[in-house]
Amino acid sequence: MGNEVYFVRGVGSHNGGAELLLRASAEYARSRGAVPAADVRRVSHELRRAWRVAGLWDVPKLEKLSSCGLSLAPRSLAAAAGVYATRHVAATLDASGFFLGDQWAASSIARDARSYGRLSKRGRPIIMLPQAFGPFDRPAIADEARRLLDQATLIFARDAVSLGHLAALIGNGDDRIAMVPDITIALDSHPVNVTDRIPQVAVVPNVNIPARADGANSRERYVASLANVCGELERRGLEPILLAHSLHGDPEIVREVTAVRPGVRVENPADGLAAKAIISRCAGVVAGRYHAIVSALSQGVPAVAHSWSHKYGELYGDFGIAPQLADPFKPEESVSVLDDLLRDQDLPGVLVAAQARLSTTIGEMWHRVDRAIGSAS
Repeated sequence: MGNEVYFVRGVGSHNGGAELLLRASAEYARSRGAVPAADVRRVSHELRRAWRVAGLWDVPKLEKLSSCGLSLAPRSLAAAAGVYATRHVAATLDASGFFLGDQWAASSIARDARSYGRLSKRGRPIIMLPQAFGPFDRPAIADEARRLLDQATLIFARDAVSLGHLAALIGNGDDRIAMVPDITIALDSHPVNVTDRIPQVAVVPNVNIPARADGANSRERYVASLANVCGELERRGLEPILLAHSLHGDPEIVREVTAVRPGVRVENPADGLAAKAIISRCAGVVAGRYHAIVSALSQGVPAVAHSWSHKYGELYGDFGIAPQLADPFKPEESVSVLDDLLRDQDLPGVLVAAQARLSTTIGEMWHRVDRAIGSAS
């Protein structure tokens, strides 16, 4: 088993959430004595080296030539080079987060289905780790999604809404399907005692929020709103920190906010794990990035979500509390919700207890994955 390669699919560098999903999946692979591998085109050499993750060369649009000849190399040679092909993969852990639903092109899902076909040859298991699914209202999307899902060994929905979309697509009673919370909840969670926390609040932008918003000048309005959130926090004696959780567009938002409100501290963490460590020391979080909210709640840090999807509300439900959502274009609303959370002295303990409970559920999922991979060996 020590030489087996587990391909962690659907992750990438420069996005804190995807990096955390890679970290959690890689830790599982190593716990089984396997070699975790990730796409060399999507995960940087620096991160793979730091986290002891091998490379995998796969260009799905090239179909049968996706490995560009690397599949001809014996596994021993690939191991020496630290880069594998799909032929060398013993199991696939799909940690995509979200790639099946009407929001995506049917051609993209069809290509992913063909990729699943190559990865599942000779009975090799494909585990769809907890992620969002659906809706599947468009017939072409539904057809391709069914074809892809047929090739999965286990399918874990991250929330009840996604579970419902799966049931509508492929029916109830499929024993491959279960609901399990986001796996990063159980990752490297070392809650700081609430009395030791620094009076600072991480403000985490999401470049996609203004892009999805209706109305003119949405980006300017979003930047102004975040700047006003920072100002309101300062007036309350709290230090705002602008934290770029993704390097795809978020640093530009941060720079625009600091142009409006100079002097606000900026954090550009090296990766998602470093971002989680910064969040652990904060008194609170106001964020538009899903995994920034996960990192906060899982470490007992009160958090306000700038929500654009059902997944945010479902996440709060996992922790047994009401959704703490605010309009990203109404700064007074964000700060008002945070005020209420910070006054609740019991909340950090409630969140930490929920993290322990959810981690147990995630551990049980990994045991089920163990059995699925073991039976396929």
